[in-house]
Amino acid sequence: MQSELLQQYQRRIADLEIELAVARETSAQARGHASAEKLPVDFSLDAAGIGLFNVDVATQTIHLSAGACRLFGLAVQASYPTSTFERLLVDRNEASNHQSRSDGSAALVVTYQISRADNGALRWIERRARVRRDASGAVIDFGGALRDVTDFRAAMALAAKSHKAVAALLDSRSFLIDLTVRQRALSDPDTVMRMTAQLLGERLGAHRVGFYRILSSSSIQYLNGWSQSALPLLSGISPIDAFGAQAEQLRSRGEMLVFSDSRHDLEGSLNPLAEQGVLSGVEVPLLSNQRWCAGMVVHCANVRGWTEAEVGVIREVAELAWLAVERAEAFLRMSDQVQRQVEKIEVGRKDAKGQREGRLAAESKVHQLQKLEAVGQLTGGIAHDFNNMLAIIMGGLALLQRKLKRGDTDVQKHVDSAMDGAKRAATLTARLLAFSRQHPLSPVPTDINRLMANLSDLLSRTLGESVHLELIQGAGLWNTLVDQNQLENVLLNLCINARDAMPSGGRLTVETNNVHVEQTYALEYDLAVGQYVVLSVSDTGTGMTPDVLARAFEPFFTTKDVGKGSGLGLSQAFGFASQSGGHLKAYSELGHGTTFKIYLPRHFGDAVGQPLPGLRQALRQGRVGEIIMVVDDEDRMRAVASETLRELGYTVVDAANGPEALAKIDAGQDVTVLFTDIIMPDMTGRQLADLALKKLPHLKVLYTTGYTRNAVVHNGILDPGTNFLAKPYSIEDLAGKMGDVLDAADCR
Repeated sequence: MQSELLQQYQRRIADLEIELAVARETSAQARGHASAEKLPVDFSLDAAGIGLFNVDVATQTIHLSAGACRLFGLAVQASYPTSTFERLLVDRNEASNHQSRSDGSAALVVTYQISRADNGALRWIERRARVRRDASGAVIDFGGALRDVTDFRAAMALAAKSHKAVAALLDSRSFLIDLTVRQRALSDPDTVMRMTAQLLGERLGAHRVGFYRILSSSSIQYLNGWSQSALPLLSGISPIDAFGAQAEQLRSRGEMLVFSDSRHDLEGSLNPLAEQGVLSGVEVPLLSNQRWCAGMVVHCANVRGWTEAEVGVIREVAELAWLAVERAEAFLRMSDQVQRQVEKIEVGRKDAKGQREGRLAAESKVHQLQKLEAVGQLTGGIAHDFNNMLAIIMGGLALLQRKLKRGDTDVQKHVDSAMDGAKRAATLTARLLAFSRQHPLSPVPTDINRLMANLSDLLSRTLGESVHLELIQGAGLWNTLVDQNQLENVLLNLCINARDAMPSGGRLTVETNNVHVEQTYALEYDLAVGQYVVLSVSDTGTGMTPDVLARAFEPFFTTKDVGKGSGLGLSQAFGFASQSGGHLKAYSELGHGTTFKIYLPRHFGDAVGQPLPGLRQALRQGRVGEIIMVVDDEDRMRAVASETLRELGYTVVDAANGPEALAKIDAGQDVTVLFTDIIMPDMTGRQLADLALKKLPHLKVLYTTGYTRNAVVHNGILDPGTNFLAKPYSIEDLAGKMGDVLDAADCR
């Protein structure tokens, strides 16, 4: 909108300048000044790059001002034959010719391109003119103003190109997000490839999209894909160089092959593609451990170019698709393993049915009793801890209430007591969610060596002087994708457990290294074969008996004295490792200490920085114009959140549900951040956000809930770009998260 107003403003100024120039010229001619030497010379017009001209129709002579001569690269002189001027035109149809000037039919406003007389440079000239006639209507002369608009046209073209690029980027992001959502819903590798290939092919207007896997150094196997009638579907086993030596060389090095016309390859290395009717295309190799293992091809039967944006989308689609394929294949392998185990058990049962029936029945009873014992221990532990915390909260609030009724203002210790109980309850809930793998993670690429270094001072203070801390950082340690805050909590809990196992002091070693997990170990612990970063915590403490070690990860199981531990630290660590795609393994021997090893998958990417622990900043206050809409179907929760935000200086509006929130937006209520609960009747928070963003595209969204198995968390991981604050939260948590959302460049 601003660019359109600017253009209108510039055009209006130009019109006024030209009208002024033409009026001056006409006035001069009316006074009898017919020669170019008597054309009005206006310093301001010359400085603005505007030249004046007048064509004498009778003599076919063009009179030019000095500024006009400079525009065309001509020597400054009074006049030129019109033929001299016309030789400079790149396209003569765009400007007046002899006939159109004579009969007065020439366009009065026109833009045309010239080749300058002095250096041949191509320039765009805008001409605005008027025709003067005699009493009989015959054309006397044809004159007006000229200006160079080359730079203006270039700027407008650049702006249009930038706008188009931004629109294309947004469109491609939307396509990739939609594709990822669809892929996640599929568990069959062939369906993943077929769906991906069809969506990409139809989007690009391609004729064939296919996937392949490397079988050996000389052959590849084509997998599922999609094609139109112009090109056949790729299938079967083919030589690795079937599409030419150049394609093979590029793919083996991990480089994409992009070609627009295989028939005009100077080296002839694309001839095999041309012979098969593939005239243009893009081929993406996929690497595993720096080795070419698979790939995707996009082929067209016609000649066409490929934009940088299209090539980027093709690469991202290939990588996303292959991740989805590997995930689906892993699921099928696991299903097959389970099925084989079931079949083995069934065969064994049939072979020794009579012998095993009694034992199986006994085992079933034992398992059932163990389950009941575990459930009883879990519920008993939860009830015990929560009752203690509720007693603290209720007792503190009751005393607070009684003192306030008496007018006694010495109540801070009761407020602190109730707050402490609430925080302990929130911590217990978070640990239970971590154990059940329902705590939402926000993983980022992480260098664990750097994280350890940042935590070293905190660990030393926590362990005390009697425990010697030794950090051993593995050389060339790989990065891993992990929630840094959760990993810090797990490491701190493991170190505290180790300290408690060494009451007389000892040595605690925290070590990192890279490992490759083989198939045997992977199957035993339900891991994927591949590369992992291992974080080890070893102590020289009392160790554990086999019975204790077998139950170490059970929730609320603890060997510590009453009040010394909740029994949730190790279960939380185990849940975190599993949720992060890894594993937690314990090694211990009575009297010889204990070692815990956290296996975390390798991440191929640069790590992000970690903030130093313990640094606290002042609460971020609301600013003028920052309006928060709080949406929660729980009245008291909505009231507390609204009042907290007002206390922080924000302007707050609230709504009890999604329809009420949308009605306020429709009524003209502006909103900066939508702070919404996710689980609500009739309309979820995610549905509300999607509809609100259509009405307020600038809107930022912050989700909250006390239970995370919902629309913004999948497989324990927050959806990309999602802002989330778990309930319960403190005023510090809310202030910090709201500040992050508002200060971010673009959050949704």
